Amino acid sequence: MPASFDYSVVGSKQPAARWAAMGVDTIADVYLDANTQMELWLPAGKDGPVLLLSPNFDVIKVYNNSSSYALGVSLLGKTINGQSGLQKSWPRYERPLSTTQVTNLQRRLTSMGYDTKGADGIVGTNTRMAFQRWQADNGQTPDGFITQNSASSLAGW
Repeated sequence: MPASFDYSVVGSKQPAARWAAMGVDTIADVYLDANTQMELWLPAGKDGPVLLLSPNFDVIKVYNNSSSYALGVSLLGKTINGQSGLQKSWPRYERPLSTTQVTNLQRRLTSMGYDTKGADGIVGTNTRMAFQRWQADNGQTPDGFITQNSASSLAGW
């Protein structure tokens, strides 16, 4: 990823050629059809792995609508095929929020106009997108990665 990358597009789907034009490139020599819709996913924020998700990722999620599950299946498939897995580790210094903290964060975001579509204590797509919009509006890198550090000024803990 280029140093000047616009993180506001994280989570959006764009043709592979558009991602390449923005400077997002694959590490391995992988052929990507220029017109294939790919989603940029940063499961651990800007300091973790950067993934371009193909439509196959959504197919895996039909069985179990968990991104973590789909990532595990994808990585297992790569390993079985003799391919390498993630090239960058999760930032180990970051700590997740408790379920109660997530619920409180969701309520606070929604009350501030960043609708999370409910307060269920689960960090899903709607919560990440609301948090990403809040980050963009408040001088943080809008990667949507919710941790004790990234949410502390919003939640006040």
